[in-house]
Amino acid sequence: MLWHDIRRAFIYESTSGSQTLTCAEFILTEGYSVEINSEMPGWDSALQHLPQRIENLVDER
Repeated sequence: MLWHDIRRAFIYESTSGSQTLTCAEFILTEGYSVEINSEMPGWDSALQHLPQRIENLVDER
């Protein structure tokens, strides 16, 4: 996945049992999506770069 392939991003919380995760879903130009969550390696780095890479494409659900 490359930053220029992202058309839209959604940041949201997901609860599974007693655990709540912050998730990011990236909608790609090819028509499919990729989801990452706050427990995955690279989460902090991805969120740090998100505003710089896909300006005006972040919505909240």
